[in-house]
Amino acid sequence: MPQFGRLLSFSRDGSAAALVNFNTDNPQLRYTRSLFYVNNQGVRKQLLNTTGSILDCQFNPSGTKLFCLLTELIEGKEYQEQPYFAAIDVATTQVVPLVVLPNYQDIQVSLAPDGLGILFDQVATTEAEGAGEAPRTNFGETVVEGQLWLLILPPVEAPQAPAHLEKIPLVGFRPRWLP
Repeated sequence: MPQFGRLLSFSRDGSAAALVNFNTDNPQLRYTRSLFYVNNQGVRKQLLNTTGSILDCQFNPSGTKLFCLLTELIEGKEYQEQPYFAAIDVATTQVVPLVVLPNYQDIQVSLAPDGLGILFDQVATTEAEGAGEAPRTNFGETVVEGQLWLLILPPVEAPQAPAHLEKIPLVGFRPRWLP
């Protein structure tokens, strides 16, 4: 799909994908990004348009929702983005913010196989040389500390219930759920 700029994920059965389009045709030079749902039946639906970033999205097991790490552009003299997790209903395109993150840097996200939670990391980095074989972020910075978090998602029967954020008492980097 060459008209899109980035593929974020596929649904579990491979019948649908979440894609990002980088919109550069805005007359006010406020570049936006659009999140699209595309399936193998020819459906192409815009789910979200934002001036922030679309960092990651993963389908729930049934393929009816996307759980996304997004940012919102904060107006001001300096360029700043506020990261947050949101649930997006594919059928209705309703976006429900789940939790705002105070700090983020190269977050790695992993949705549980049963769709009940999101595991993610929060790292502290340094640009110092001589770190040897220490792990590095996607930006090449050396990871000096990593904290793991679990975002417990609202149950299917109560989608408007609040999500619960829990700090996991383990140090970690790039977490993944085991299948």
